[in-house]
Amino acid sequence: MKYIATEAFCTNKNCHLKGQIQPASNFHKRKNSRNGLNNYCKHCVSIQNKEYKRTHKKEIQEYEKNNKEMRRNISFKCHHRQAYYDTYAKQLNVYYEVRRDPKDEQYIQVKCDNCDEWFSPENNHVINRLSSINGIGGKTGGSRLYCSDVCKQQCPVYRQQKYTKFQKKDNNYRELQYQLRTLVLERDEYTCQICGKTDCKLVCHHITGVELNPIESADIDNSITLCEDCDKHVHTLPGCRRIDLRCRK
Repeated sequence: MKYIATEAFCTNKNCHLKGQIQPASNFHKRKNSRNGLNNYCKHCVSIQNKEYKRTHKKEIQEYEKNNKEMRRNISFKCHHRQAYYDTYAKQLNVYYEVRRDPKDEQYIQVKCDNCDEWFSPENNHVINRLSSINGIGGKTGGSRLYCSDVCKQQCPVYRQQKYTKFQKKDNNYRELQYQLRTLVLERDEYTCQICGKTDCKLVCHHITGVELNPIESADIDNSITLCEDCDKHVHTLPGCRRIDLRCRK
């Protein structure tokens, strides 16, 4: 393991802290350096970069114009490449069933949050999902992993923010909604309980409205599986219309 100094001097003659010892946090790391740190502090590097951009403004603009397509392709490949198994397997194994991609074992595969089919997620999607689980950057409960845009739109908790008033720090309501839907659909064998359809979008329908009785909203006996058409029909019946289910203050 390479030694990294805890303190260092900036060798720039124009440094605002010339001759003073600075902590290692004021320097960028550099492998080829003797002490493992850059010779110039971050402040001096920032000034140099700004000065370079100012004096070479035309050259930079011309380069970006001539290589616009190449830079876009590089950026796309970096953000949309498949996630590696060795990088994310341990982190995702707690929340997902994971395996190596049969076609290329260096990539990871997980099950879709909506249809439970195996697929290879993209690198940025995995990063966003882990950030949501760990609450990094203010994200909570979102950025699930879907095999396609169709599954993303069919998932009942995708972009679901209506019932955020029931959320708690240690008990995310959207997570409970997703778990309830999974249990109800498995109990009803992924079949609409009115028309018997199976090959369509299925909905976890609450017999008693969530806003009327939020305590029983997570009760599996208070929910049944309906297809999208039957769910719309049920909500046209007297007493079950959406306007009747609104919480009146």
